[in-house]
This record gives sequence, structure tokens and C-alpha cells, in this order.
Amino acid sequence: MNENDYLEKFKVLIEKHCGMMITDVHQSQLKKYISERIEKDGISICGLYDAVISSAEELKNLVNAVVVNETYFFREEKQFKFLEEYIKTSFAGKTIVMWSAACSSGEEAYSLASLALACGAKPIVFATDIDTDALVMLKNGTYGANSFRRDGSSFKPCIAPYICETRDSKNLPVFAVLPALKEKIMCGRANLLELEKSNAVPQDETVDIIFIRNVFIYFNQITRCEILKKLARKLKNGGLIFFSISEIGGMNADCGELNLEKKNCNSVYYFQKAEKTNNEAKIQILRELKQKQEEEERTEKLLQQKKEFAEKPAAKEENSPKPSAAKEFSAPELWEKLSVLCGKKDFEKAENLVGCFNPGIKDKFYKYYFEAFLFSARKMEAEAVQCYEKATIANPKFWPAFFQLGALLQAKDDDASKKKRLSAYTKAATILEETQGEDFTWLFGTFSSGYFYRICNENLKKEWRDDDR
Repeated sequence: MNENDYLEKFKVLIEKHCGMMITDVHQSQLKKYISERIEKDGISICGLYDAVISSAEELKNLVNAVVVNETYFFREEKQFKFLEEYIKTSFAGKTIVMWSAACSSGEEAYSLASLALACGAKPIVFATDIDTDALVMLKNGTYGANSFRRDGSSFKPCIAPYICETRDSKNLPVFAVLPALKEKIMCGRANLLELEKSNAVPQDETVDIIFIRNVFIYFNQITRCEILKKLARKLKNGGLIFFSISEIGGMNADCGELNLEKKNCNSVYYFQKAEKTNNEAKIQILRELKQKQEEEERTEKLLQQKKEFAEKPAAKEENSPKPSAAKEFSAPELWEKLSVLCGKKDFEKAENLVGCFNPGIKDKFYKYYFEAFLFSARKMEAEAVQCYEKATIANPKFWPAFFQLGALLQAKDDDASKKKRLSAYTKAATILEETQGEDFTWLFGTFSSGYFYRICNENLKKEWRDDDR
């Protein structure tokens, strides 16, 4: 295998480990890390890969190298202004439990703790991240001037009593967090995909406020849903989850029974876990058990229908009635189930559902798209490309298939793949510009169509810059 092949293997390994999709920024850092390790240790890229897959420490170092740590105190000031009033109203004189679930180097956690203290509350702040190097910075609590920006500057009086300004060896200002604030923070490593394996995260139903900002942009839809479920379980009834302002606009809580409601106060959006009485909680448990039983019965029925249908003589599509499985699920309903099943890697059940799905000629493109999604989830890229292409032929306005086709070919360097990639992104961007893409936003859950329009254009610009070189 050549270097590019191993680069892809590293990317797949990282995504499998922590769910993070490797963007151009990450890839640049990944290449740099690989290059430096090879030069420093005198090993081959093959040897480095073998070391990473056989050593938890090597894998940790690899993830540390590619994680983006861009943060500062009171980032996105608008959210902290809302939070200030919320804490004063609901927690003055009381204990408030907060969790910075992707805390990076710690500015966010210290911002939450100092704000709560300024509002008269008694904060307990959990701070977790997958990057152990960033956690070292949090524990040290020493920051440069870049950690203080114009955005968030109105809250500097909150943190001022808890920092001491000094100078470094170059006579530049350095700000050290004092023990009085450090003692409010409990930090440790946590992989968002494997929260249950970390002893650094809070217990279920104990958290009042969760901050998890500028992280979900690196996850696919399945991973976002899985993590959102885990976070929702940590919240108390009435607890809040904050994402970044740029993320939350296109997000929703339709990943199952999360009991989260999206709310807005003065253009600050957040999710709130609905209050439940004891009776409601019992009813919810019974409802979930019933739904699980119905799901199992429905799946068994679909498998039987597929078997019976396969044994019947083939008939022309336009004259043959749809199998009853087609009446079971609409395309959005089936998509939701496929996302869950593929997240669990239950590909056999997912394939059975898609096999029973027969939407008819008009909506045939959905079936091709779902088949492509399954092939892609199983790392069968050639088959996935063919199915995405079939979907675009079946419906030339179906921008998600064009977008996914471009994304699937992103790492391919041959001329044929590059030509298809450029064509796919161009077509997707054109359709999105003309229609705003609202017809198919349900396929992408937490992201708006505008996000994909920007991604298409960014990738096209990058291709053009590369060509100019």
C-alpha cells in the first residue's frame, strides 16, 4: 500500500474510535504528525500504523495530534448573557452542576464556573475532552492573551478575581487561574462515543447545564444522534444543552425518545429536557417497552414478507402491487431506522428493511440512496458510488445524492474520480442555490441545507486552488 492508502486507514481508524470525520484541517495535522513521527523515530508509515492499532497510548497520541483546539474565555458571549439571567433566577444560593463536554484547553469550563460564582450560585463543573494534551493545559490553568477576545469581553469582570496576571520569558502577558476557581473543576478524559467507559463524566440525571460546542460539525448524523442520546440521559429534568450558535440553527432532537425540546430566548437557542412527574416517567418506560416489542414484531413481519415476496414469480413493476412492507414505512421513517441500525452495525437487519422497501418508480431514487448509504457504512465504496449515481439519474434534483457522491470521492486522486467529484459538488450547490434544499433536509437531521451549500462551495474552491498550483 502507498502513503495515501495508509492515510485513509488512519482516517477510518480515528472515525471508528471517536466518531470524528477528518476535514481538510484535520488531514493537514494528521499528515504533519505522521511525517514528524516517521522522521523522529525512523519508522515506516506501515510501522506507525501497526503501532497505533496495537497500542492505546499511540492511538491517544494520534487523536491528540488531529483534534482542533480553538477556544477562549466566554466564547459566544450571547449565550453567556442568557445563562447569566438563567442562573441568577434559578440557582442563586444553590448548587449548580455544569458539564463542559468538549472542554479543550479549559477556558469554557473556567468561564462557566466564574459566571456561576458571580451570579451567587455554587458551581460544580465537570470538564472532559478526548485530547489529553488539552487537559494538561486546563489543569495548569495558564493562558496567553489570545484566550481573551473581544467576543466575551463584557464578562471579563467575572473571571478577573480568579486570575493572576504575570509575564513570561518574552515579557508577554500570561494569566494564571487561581486555586479558588480551579477547585470548582473536575476534569478527565472522555470519548463522546464511549462515555460509559469514563469515570470523569457526571452520573445520569445529575447535570443542570451541558455545553458541547463546535464539536458536532465533525460527526455524521448517526454519531450525532448517538451522542445526543447519551447527553440527554445525563441531564436532570429541566436541564439545558447548549451547542454553538452556528451548529444549533439546523439541529433538532428527532433521534428517538430524547424528551428534549428546542427553545429560543432572545435568539439564543438551546435544548431543554422536559419535566416529568413520576407517573409520566413510568408511562414513558412502558411506552418504550411497547415500542421495542412492536419494533421486533414489525421486523419479523417484514422478514417474513420479504421471504414470501422472493418466492413469488417476478412481475412488471408498473403492474405489480407494492409489497406490504412498503406500507409500513415512509422514506423518512425508514431512514430513521436505518440510521439507528447502521449505528449499531446491524447491517443484516438494515438490508432486510431496504430490501422490503418498494416506493415505486417516482420515488425509486430513495431506494438507491438507502442502498448507497448501506454500502458506504460497510466500506463498500465502489458499490456506494454506483448507487448514488443511480439516485441522481432517477431524480436529477436530488441534491443529497450529489453531495454524498462528492464526499465519497473526496479522497480519490485519479482524474475520473476528480471529474465526478467536481460535477457532483457543482450540481449539489446549484440545486441548493435554486431550491434552498428544503425538500430533503430530514436526511441530515441536525444540519441545515445552508451548511451543505457552504461545504460544496468550499470544496469546489479548494479544487480550483489546487488546479491553479
